[in-house]
Amino acid sequence: MYHEKELLNPRYELFCQEYCKTFNGTQAMIKVSGKSARTCGRAANSTLKRADVRRRIDEILNRNIEQYDELKRRIVNELTTCAFYDFNEFYDLTKMELKDIAEIDGRLIHKCKKNRDGTYSIELVDKLKSLELMGKHLGMFQDKLDVTSNGAPINVTLSSKEVSEAIDAAADE
Repeated sequence: MYHEKELLNPRYELFCQEYCKTFNGTQAMIKVSGKSARTCGRAANSTLKRADVRRRIDEILNRNIEQYDELKRRIVNELTTCAFYDFNEFYDLTKMELKDIAEIDGRLIHKCKKNRDGTYSIELVDKLKSLELMGKHLGMFQDKLDVTSNGAPINVTLSSKEVSEAIDAAADE
């Protein structure tokens, strides 16, 4: 694995970090050096040709992809927890009261406040919203209607007579 300390100059590391944010070599070099765009454009071009810089950029991008994948996994896990909780886990139906608050999964509590009488009021996360977000993630709901034919637009050709007839028919309704 390629490490920062293997770079010849710490400025290359900063350049690599900035480049991975925007994928614009000139802008990355401007942030690193503070020089003009013309000078930085040429410097960025030559810097991007360096094998050690390319390796470091690839490492940063791969790490970012791994972090993004981990973040997606964690979000889906949290949504799953919120979408599929069972109210009986923390409410005792036989006694008609909440179980000990310490037994409640904190991820399911949206708001919690202590009342004047020493009891607690809790508001749970919105289960329906969590289910909706999970459904969207899984592609179960479509926000847009696809009116294409295998990715190609549908072309409709009408004569002026057909357009007039369609307008007249709509007006009659």
